[in-house]
Amino acid sequence: MPADTTLALRDIHLPDHIAWWPLAPGWWIVTALLLFLLLLTVYCYRRYQGGRLRRVALSELARIQEKYAQDKDGHRLVQLLSNWLRRVCISYYPVVDVAGLTGLDWLQFLDKNLSGTSSSRAFSEGVGQTILTAPYQPESTVNGAELLSLCRLWVMKLPRQRRGRP
Repeated sequence: MPADTTLALRDIHLPDHIAWWPLAPGWWIVTALLLFLLLLTVYCYRRYQGGRLRRVALSELARIQEKYAQDKDGHRLVQLLSNWLRRVCISYYPVVDVAGLTGLDWLQFLDKNLSGTSSSRAFSEGVGQTILTAPYQPESTVNGAELLSLCRLWVMKLPRQRRGRP
């Protein structure tokens, strides 16, 4: 009887399909890095937006300073700074807290922002008083450089604006 020449081989077995879960450690690292970058981007954007009012106010102050350097009109400088301070405060603080303030109350409100500095009473007791007195005097001596530096310090001391209001 002839011998069977075919071998008794088993069929080819393919490996099991590779599952996508659980992820390999490299994918976990990539996911964590992407999440970190997303959170960092959101944080930086919010921080940038929080300082927007300060940047706009400082650019407006620089424009006022240029105008003062050209014409050296102290009376006009005081008017511009008074309007500028009022606009910045109304933009930054709730309108009901700021809009009705006049006279010494207004200057004390401005001083609140300077608390903790060497110029903590500069508006109500120092050079800032010219904001109240100079517009109503025909000839007044205004120390423009000192008043401009006080206003710059005041803006720099504004707390960073949060969502909506401070």
